[in-house]
Amino acid sequence: MMSKTFEFYLILHYKTGKARILTTKRFRKSDLSPYEIPIKVTIKVNVPEKPIMQARGEITLSEEKVTDILIEEL
Repeated sequence: MMSKTFEFYLILHYKTGKARILTTKRFRKSDLSPYEIPIKVTIKVNVPEKPIMQARGEITLSEEKVTDILIEEL
């Protein structure tokens, strides 16, 4: 199973109720207004491996079909 971790900041503006997302690389406290609240978010996503599809079956040929195949091969 593969997993990947995402880290970012959710910036909530207290007065307007608006929200925005900043990556951890772009986040600086000096860029925030006094009304903005930074919330650090870390999400780990587990991705299962893709299953390999399999098909199984059984075929029973009639005596006539086997005879036809043998005659065709000769």
